[in-house]
Amino acid sequence: MIKKKHLLASALLISVALILSVLAVAGPKKVSLKGEIRDAEYVRKMTKSQKTKLGPKIVDKDDFVFLLPGGDYYLLPNIDRNIKARHAGQQARITGKLNGQAIIAERIELKRDIGYETVWAERWEEDLMRDLVWHG
Repeated sequence: MIKKKHLLASALLISVALILSVLAVAGPKKVSLKGEIRDAEYVRKMTKSQKTKLGPKIVDKDDFVFLLPGGDYYLLPNIDRNIKARHAGQQARITGKLNGQAIIAERIELKRDIGYETVWAERWEEDLMRDLVWHG
């Protein structure tokens, strides 16, 4: 009987360890979300009118967030503020990795009449930096 309990406990521990290792390897979830880039002040006013609090996700009132149609929003920490400002208020699709309340963006696409047009890609910035270092 005691051996059976030890065997079951060992099997349970191994199962939990396997599940945790799979979750750790999976990392942030890749997403492609539709919404619009909005300034933080707009979201702050919107949430006040809906009697909900703008959480501590927005630190800088001059920054921008990605606002989903349902009212949820995400920070875009790896995108330069000027790029976010240039595309504010436009319908967009952002592809990247969801990391808590932030999207680590890989690509921004803006909605056009015939689909979506890529206007920013993380890869473009990496190529630019490599060229600057290489030639600079």
